Amino acid sequence: MTVEPEYEERAYEEKCWIDTVFRHGKDWLEDLRQKHGSDFPEYLEMVQPPLEADCINRILHGGVLEASEAQMILDFVVEDDPDRWCSLIVWEAPCMDGTVFIACLGLSAGQGGIELQLAGMYPTRAEAAAACAYELVAERIIIPPPVALRASWGNEDSYATLEVSGALWSCIQGGETHFETGLGFHNESQFRAFWYFKDGKVKIEDVEDISYVTDLPVADLHVTSASAIEANA
Repeated sequence: MTVEPEYEERAYEEKCWIDTVFRHGKDWLEDLRQKHGSDFPEYLEMVQPPLEADCINRILHGGVLEASEAQMILDFVVEDDPDRWCSLIVWEAPCMDGTVFIACLGLSAGQGGIELQLAGMYPTRAEAAAACAYELVAERIIIPPPVALRASWGNEDSYATLEVSGALWSCIQGGETHFETGLGFHNESQFRAFWYFKDGKVKIEDVEDISYVTDLPVADLHVTSASAIEANA
């Protein structure tokens, strides 16, 4: 796109829209699960207006979360975390062969004012807002069930276990770097097992940095549906 002469001098004279948005990505529910860890069920029970028990069960154990239910959670998150609000600023600037819409996120810099982060340039104002992926609009979410992971070593009477969400397990299988704490059993003793995932492999250590499993492909882990285990408990 060709920019008109003296564009910089007159760009700020053009139309500008400022809106307030809440920063969240498409994986906001999984981010919320990771943030609260083992307290996530209790957090869901705190949501106001209250979520139905069936809704909480689907979030924890897999199922479909309808858009209206997701919106209730997002609305509550907004009230609980005001620091994630920011400004969405869109400038309309005419060029020789069309109009471009420049979108920026305005982040508070305290007494220093506001810090602008360029989100991109788009052909329409609507596309500029949508491309930022920060609009507070919840969508229907399909939640995979959680899984229980088990790694064994020695005579297989020594092992470590860990439960993760289905969404996180998919990311781990895709090579994502992640750290989790589970339980380990060795020589009839129980210990805290630290799981380090990276590039599709896992390392398991204890608090004294003793490694029990090193560079084990995650495909070799024993994987069981955590929901099935809880149902049979």
